[in-house]
Amino acid sequence: MNKMEKIDQLINMPYYMIDLLPRRVQKKNREQFLAVEEYFRKEKQLKKFCGKVISILLKLNSYYNIEAGFGNEWKKNPKPEKLEKMVQKCIMGRKDYIHIFAGSRDTLIFINGDDLYLSIYNPDKKMQKMLNRLAKAEGLFFRCGEIPEKPVKKASEE
Repeated sequence: MNKMEKIDQLINMPYYMIDLLPRRVQKKNREQFLAVEEYFRKEKQLKKFCGKVISILLKLNSYYNIEAGFGNEWKKNPKPEKLEKMVQKCIMGRKDYIHIFAGSRDTLIFINGDDLYLSIYNPDKKMQKMLNRLAKAEGLFFRCGEIPEKPVKKASEE
């Protein structure tokens, strides 16, 4: 199975998130949430979030091999400076995305530059505990994501 087929398989599974918030915001609080989200999208706050994501990924790479895909380029265990540049370009550009296989190709971390969270598909219990610790250390929350109601657009279709 090639990388894109594996991504397509994983993105339709239940997932976890590393998020700014500990749980999903209720619809009745949507207006306040949008104001808060707008605040965190300002350059100063976005740079802080970006730094937290970089820190989590670099620390995770100390324990697990990673393979990061950005655009058409894939790097196995990229140098810290290379991973930092990938994440900065993705998050600060607010338009790109990064796929990261961690440990084996059975865990996928997905960063969408337009989101203020990371999606983590299929982490084993040991990795869940590690990600929870790393997220807490950065003032972020590791939590269950939403179960997709219908299949997500395949990575190979993008």
